[in-house]
Amino acid sequence: MAIMKNRNLKVIAQSGYKYRETPTITLKGQWLKDLGFEIGDYVSVSCENGTVSWLSRRMPKEQNWLKQSRLLWTEK
Repeated sequence: MAIMKNRNLKVIAQSGYKYRETPTITLKGQWLKDLGFEIGDYVSVSCENGTVSWLSRRMPKEQNWLKQSRLLWTEK
């Protein structure tokens, strides 16, 4: 099956901090698995010049959540 290279998504409003509307984008579907994203993977998000990129980050199982989250945000 060919993987679509582009997807059109809509930014929706969702309740956020103190019930204020917060811009929200939801990604879901088998196409994520087809691209190599697995359930339980961590994702690194980069934003630059109006472009948002998601990268799958597989972490060793023996690391705890705190160590994993620090790795995600300090990794360059």
